[in-house]
Amino acid sequence: MAPRRAFQARLSMFVGAVILLACAATGLVAGSFAHTLARASDGASATVAPVISGSPPAAAATATSNPTDTATVLPPNTQSGFILDISVSARTLSAGQTITITVNATTHGVPVVGLLCSLRSPVSGPPGLLSSWPAAVTSDATGQAQWTVTVPSVAPATYGIEAYAVGSHHYEFHRYATVVVV
Repeated sequence: MAPRRAFQARLSMFVGAVILLACAATGLVAGSFAHTLARASDGASATVAPVISGSPPAAAATATSNPTDTATVLPPNTQSGFILDISVSARTLSAGQTITITVNATTHGVPVVGLLCSLRSPVSGPPGLLSSWPAAVTSDATGQAQWTVTVPSVAPATYGIEAYAVGSHHYEFHRYATVVVV
């Protein structure tokens, strides 16, 4: 009778291990499926992806504005709660071509004036288009910062351009766009 109990004990351990492996595999598949659904339903295209880092401000900065002007004027270094949108004049590029990169800074749909915006390689995503990025630009009365750059001689591939800005309370927002060099 002892050999039979030993066999049953081994069989029970084997069945338990198979059940645990099945649960782990099911969890991994469910997580992958949920991630795929979340990426598909977030409304963002594969070419523009928002990334938020830092911490939101404890309280929004007090804005002053002229009733006839739609721009929000914030004192220096107090911008917080803004978002950035980035656009490029062309998505498919050739080496030597000149493109315009435009960043729009807004808070609640209103342009943010005086926000120092910069360009860089994406923190995550495709490699950066440029090896040397242009100087930072302050957003104008329409909330725009703009750069004109020449596409370098790089291998044909998809590249990223990330715009970012840091406001008060270390609030940072960055967003990147992708371009294809042919």
